[in-house]
Amino acid sequence: MFKLSFDHQENTSGLRRLNEILTTDCIHLFQVNLLTVLCMLPIITIPPALMAMHVSIRHCLTNCTEQTYWGAFKQYFWRSYGVFFVAVLIPVIAGCASYFYAGYVLTQPIAFVMCVFSIVVLIVSTLAGAFLYPLAVSNKLSQAVRQSIVLGCGRLARSIPATIVSTVLTVIAIGFLPITIPYFLLGGLVFPALLAQFLVRIYL
Repeated sequence: MFKLSFDHQENTSGLRRLNEILTTDCIHLFQVNLLTVLCMLPIITIPPALMAMHVSIRHCLTNCTEQTYWGAFKQYFWRSYGVFFVAVLIPVIAGCASYFYAGYVLTQPIAFVMCVFSIVVLIVSTLAGAFLYPLAVSNKLSQAVRQSIVLGCGRLARSIPATIVSTVLTVIAIGFLPITIPYFLLGGLVFPALLAQFLVRIYL
């Protein structure tokens, strides 16, 4: 009974904070989204741009105004590449590997093993990605990776919706470029990430 009461209070206060962010910080979030899009244009700065966006979102959820987008961009510049590799590149590599090995599973037994392994890595890394960026804000990368894997696989009720909201929507939008350019410019990066962090906030 106490747990149900606590969960109700947590959900109520969380929804109140999310509504406050969407109303009072809406312009700020649009600015963060636009800065992220612009900073991603040189390609090489995609990792720090995404990291700075997630830091800004984290600060919005915790009502912290101590650091600007550019401050986060500079502070987490080098760490962002490690986070990007784990959260983005590993799922992409695992997905490509599973697709490649799937074409040989009927003729080569080892291909079946590698295909299953790649699928497991894809699922685990994708679920962990819902927690990795916000955890990497205040933890070392190695610690953030371990915690994100445990939470991603252990808290499926949160990690699955967060993954669908952020990763799946983004992948679909990327697949329909350049038609979806207005979507990205009008908040297609920051708002899904905000909702994903909101869903997993109680474990951060």
